[in-house]
Parts: sequence; structure tokens; C-alpha cells
Amino acid sequence: EVLAAGAALPPRFAPGAGVSYANINAILPALAAEQATGVSFPALAAQVVLGPGGAEGLAFMPEAALPEPFARGYRHGRRKGRIEYGRRLFDATHFNPSWSWVAGSHAGAVSALIALIREIDGELRYAAPAADGYGFLVHRQGDLVGHAGDVPGYSAWAGIRIGDGRAIAVIANLSNLPDGRNPAAVLALEIAERM
Repeated sequence: EVLAAGAALPPRFAPGAGVSYANINAILPALAAEQATGVSFPALAAQVVLGPGGAEGLAFMPEAALPEPFARGYRHGRRKGRIEYGRRLFDATHFNPSWSWVAGSHAGAVSALIALIREIDGELRYAAPAADGYGFLVHRQGDLVGHAGDVPGYSAWAGIRIGDGRAIAVIANLSNLPDGRNPAAVLALEIAERM
């Protein structure tokens, strides 16, 4: 459904003329991996990525399921629209994240994110652009390479500092600041500046 909705939209620019982030960028390769292997993406991720490196504390959470215990999640929105960015704070704990599927339906602890980042450190560095910007699902800002994400109520940033290889992971129970910025990414930058 998400792929069909995205394909129905007109292009934002000509091929090669820009970059636009969309969850489809994660969903499409996951569907291709399922088709090629005959294994569900959650099971494939557990076998190939999450289990071997000690990141098994990350779990695929279908539909609106939350692991016990869980933190309440919040989102800034508008009075008449909870999804649009705004100044009003909403409790978004039970918003259904299924629309993001593999692009945002994992839950876990910071320690599991750190284990995952250490496991894929080389791949992060390889996929990162040479200057500030986006590569394939990898963002570079200065000396930091990683990925930020959010679903209503929650945000995360995980990655490394290229200079010394230190892993940084931040999980927040706020999905966006009133201006739309990702709180976990803002905190990751603050942490990196103080390291």
C-alpha cells in the first residue's frame, strides 16, 4: 500500500537532480529481499543482522504492539492535525506505526542499537557520502555517520564518529521538536560535540 501510494505521486525532480528521503527507500529493498529469499524480512533481519552481532535486543514490532515495559511517546503537532508539525504536544504512544513497516517498526534498548552500529560500522562508512548529506539510508553530518528515524511518539539516531569509530545511539520518547527536527538526532550531535 505504501509503495502504491508513493508511486501514484508525481516525481519531485528529474532523476539525478536531487535527493528526497522516503520510507519507500527502506521498504522496497526489504520486499526485494523477501522475494529473493522466500523469508520474511523480520526473520531475515534477525538471522543475518540482529542476532549475529548481539543486537538481538532489537525486535520487529508488528502493528501497534509495544514491548513491556514501554515509555509513553509524544509528538508536537497542530491543534487540528496531530501529524503536521506544530507546537501542541500530543500523547502518541498508541499511534499505529505499521505504515512505516521496516523503516520504523523496530523497538529495543540503546545497548542493542550500539551493538548493531558496531556490527555494521564498515557498511555505514562505505554507504556514507563524502560530504554532508544522504547516501543509501545513511546520513552524514560532519564527522557523524548514521541514521535518524521517527514514528509518532518516538525518535532514534544511531551511528559512529568517523574520526575515532565511537558508536553513539540515542532513543527519545518525543518524535519531533516543534520545528520538525528529530530530537534524538539533535541530542546525538550534542553528545558528539562533547566527546
